[in-house]
Amino acid sequence: TLVSEIVPRDKWVTGQNLFTIWLWSIGGIIGSLIGGFTSDAWGLPVMFAIASVFALVSGIFFRGVREK
Repeated sequence: TLVSEIVPRDKWVTGQNLFTIWLWSIGGIIGSLIGGFTSDAWGLPVMFAIASVFALVSGIFFRGVREK
């Protein structure tokens, strides 16, 4: 996994926990806030367009990280 490639072996559990906290807790909060503000300001079509761009960029980034 990404965490096992970056974090030293004796810190794998801590690294995985921090990754999970970031991914599911903080990421969900930030994403919900940005999505709410965006949809209120410009409407749902713009919010989904912006979310699609973020998803595409994330996919490209993680594909590049995996290949290294």
